Amino acid sequence: MQETEYQCTKVKLDFRERINFAISEFGYNSIYIWITAFMAIFFTDYIGVAATSVSLLMLVVRIFDAINDPIIGSLADRTRSKWGRYRPWVAIGGMVMSLLIILLFAAQPTWPMSVKVGWMWVIYILITVASTACNMPYGALNGVITSDTEERTKLSVIRMVFATIGSNFTNLIAATLILLLSDTNQTANSARGYSLAVIVSVIIGLPTIIWSAVKSKERVQPPPEQMKKGAKIPLGKQMKCLFGNKYALICLFGQFMVGFLAYGRMTIMAYYFTYYAGNFELYSVTGIVGIATGIIGSGLVCPWLYRRFRHKGYALTIGVRIIGSFLPSDFLVCSTADNVLDFLCTVQPFSDSCKRVAL
Repeated sequence: MQETEYQCTKVKLDFRERINFAISEFGYNSIYIWITAFMAIFFTDYIGVAATSVSLLMLVVRIFDAINDPIIGSLADRTRSKWGRYRPWVAIGGMVMSLLIILLFAAQPTWPMSVKVGWMWVIYILITVASTACNMPYGALNGVITSDTEERTKLSVIRMVFATIGSNFTNLIAATLILLLSDTNQTANSARGYSLAVIVSVIIGLPTIIWSAVKSKERVQPPPEQMKKGAKIPLGKQMKCLFGNKYALICLFGQFMVGFLAYGRMTIMAYYFTYYAGNFELYSVTGIVGIATGIIGSGLVCPWLYRRFRHKGYALTIGVRIIGSFLPSDFLVCSTADNVLDFLCTVQPFSDSCKRVAL
């Protein structure tokens, strides 16, 4: 059957266009890493909020995120604008997320405890919505730039390299920035140091998100009947299909466990270097190791693993990731495995297979 124009746009991308798309991951991850790695220690040690309150917030927001994600995804899929379906979400979501993260770290230790806790809960929930509104449509953007499978795979490779460089760039400079910008004559960290360091990260990272949204091109359009008003599949029916499919649930559980290990490790790392290693500035080492393993994992191992094992490579990497959690050198092993997993989850053939399983 001959494919129509809206079904097939097999464009071969040049290197510049791949960079224009992938560079958003640098900005997003260099900004959002402040939430995953530094929010907990900021509120417990510098603002004075109880660790139980911070932990409960993170648990509640993760549950909320499971509901929030499909809603944002459904809205983005049906967006119609002269800028496309997904690019407006990436740009606006990135700007709102960045502003909210600045506000989150603007909390002051002198505020009443009720204000501190309320500020943390409200702003963090809003950040979760804004980050989803930016990053989920960005993930979908990968599939509408071209319908060529090989090109989509190349986009995924470059995207994950930039994602790793972005988060670990912040890890590399965060400790030094916080100390330099603290009002303690560079003798200790302070809430002010965190607040100003976040602003610096936003100034560096946000322009790359906007640049990607402006420069990327949405070429692949959905069939006209899919965009009709009555063509919408109710969210309840989508959830019923999801929870009625054991293979999709296995994938979800695997991702949950990997996420639990990865995000837990990132949150604990700041406490580890502060209280166990006794020198928070050593946190910069994680940035160096992370960038190296990111290039190795996403740029070198991932393409070979996918070509060699296809979807079995996903299961293999999960095994390596879990085993690495129990090894003394778990940071190096897990960092490499995390980048491999991120790549395999964004490669279009794997994504397509997951969609077929879910449906």
